[in-house]
Amino acid sequence: MSGRVRAGIGRDAMAGLTVAITCVPQAIACGTLVGVSPVYGLSAASVGAIAGGLLTASPLLVITVTNATALTAGQALAGFPAVDHDQALFALVCLTGLIQAAAGLLHGGRLTRFVSYAVMTGFLAGLSLIIILSQLGQLAGFDAHGSNKLTQTLDLLLNLRSIDLLSLAVGLLALVLAVCLPRTRLGATGMLLALAVPSALVWLLDWSSVQTISSNQAGAAVARLAPGLPSVASVSPDLVAAAVALALITLVQGAAVAEALPNPDGRPRSTSRDLLAQGVANLAAGLCQGLPVGGSTGQSALNVSAGGQTRLAAVLTGVWVAVIAVVLGPLVGRLAMPALAAILIVAGARSLPLHAAAAVLGADLASRVAMLVTFVATLVLPIQWAVGLGAVLSGLLTLVHGATDVTLVELCPQADGRFREQPAPVRLPDGAVTVLDIYGSLFSASAWTLERLLPEPGERSVLVLRLRGRTRLDATFWRVLGIYAERLAASGGRLYLAGVGAQMQAEPALAAAGAGSIVVEPATPVILESVSRAIEAGAAWLGAYTRESILR
Repeated sequence: MSGRVRAGIGRDAMAGLTVAITCVPQAIACGTLVGVSPVYGLSAASVGAIAGGLLTASPLLVITVTNATALTAGQALAGFPAVDHDQALFALVCLTGLIQAAAGLLHGGRLTRFVSYAVMTGFLAGLSLIIILSQLGQLAGFDAHGSNKLTQTLDLLLNLRSIDLLSLAVGLLALVLAVCLPRTRLGATGMLLALAVPSALVWLLDWSSVQTISSNQAGAAVARLAPGLPSVASVSPDLVAAAVALALITLVQGAAVAEALPNPDGRPRSTSRDLLAQGVANLAAGLCQGLPVGGSTGQSALNVSAGGQTRLAAVLTGVWVAVIAVVLGPLVGRLAMPALAAILIVAGARSLPLHAAAAVLGADLASRVAMLVTFVATLVLPIQWAVGLGAVLSGLLTLVHGATDVTLVELCPQADGRFREQPAPVRLPDGAVTVLDIYGSLFSASAWTLERLLPEPGERSVLVLRLRGRTRLDATFWRVLGIYAERLAASGGRLYLAGVGAQMQAEPALAAAGAGSIVVEPATPVILESVSRAIEAGAAWLGAYTRESILR
């Protein structure tokens, strides 16, 4: 083995260790966020990183436990009895993996193109705020009640006298350490110390009022892993809906993370391949009693900054997590719950998409409304409902923008043979040839938008409509065009279609719409040549029409 190869493996090993050190407290905290043993988080962080790292198209992408997947799983399992909680979790993770793997094999990564950036920004902002709000009660040692995180936060504020001061002190200490230590030379180890130091303080001073993992009912004991198939009896329509929501969340989040990562091997990224990798990682996590996993923004960025070179860094991250978990396993039960809450609050605050939200707020009104509606829905509705609403809003935004983003411009021929672009006229000039070009979609509702933009026919007007580059148009467009061609013919005019490709010329809808009133000028390899031919033909036709009128 050459020295260069050994150096590369060494960099990957150190990058994997750095990422693993930050993964461990995150995985433990996410276990408590779901309401299960933190060991399930460690199992997922280890198995997910290994299985996913072997298959990703983006070699530096780290697939591990994330706040979004943990929160979604926690909400989905809220209605299950405590005795069925664990089996329902593993069934949910396996279902999510199956959906992701199937979607990846069917090239479902293309679905990310239809998810609105505004909707996803609102959703991620809502998730981040929910994570912060959900941990305030735990940070203060208060059991808040309410139908959602907003009402639970209000309950906490109305009962400030009931908080446990020792728990609050531990939580605030962990919060300060979690913010400050990673910025020192300790780096990634700082987050682990932010969890360990306050927990050690609780143990040494015997502060019994401060809950630890082993004393907390939600995450009671440190479970012993026993890999195997989850119970089929746990599967329900609600669980399937939650699995679909998880698959969609990880699809979009993973695609966004991978897009921001460098690709050392230079090959094009495949969103579908990354989706398949996440599916396999979730299947492995579910079979090994783990939480759901997905592409992690923070861990992937850390992998790059720590010097990761190949997919070996992501795989070794999982190996290192397993080693650390074995070493720290006996101590996990003594971790203080307020310290875990502090870790999640810091993670939630760092994941707030503030720059993205500012960009959306500076965009059009529809995008701003979509982001705000999704944000509010995420705060007050179950996650799977909010995801469904977000998908509907994304579809509506696509339809609205596609239907309204249509522009009609006039192309005016110049003496030097070029064309000048200017706004389309409201009414076609009498006895003249007008050339119009169209920007935007022409399918379905957009065709009716075009109808409103087309100028009023003049007397003996010729309109040349440029359609170059459009390979196929639907029945709505041809209906609109046929009606307009009839209006032109009724006023003594004619419609020419320039730049029509061979595929469109063969469409029966074109012949039906034309009915003798539309003239087609086929596209040629020379740009605007068909437009020039249509102008000449229209001018000649106008001249013949005039002579015939005089003879009559």
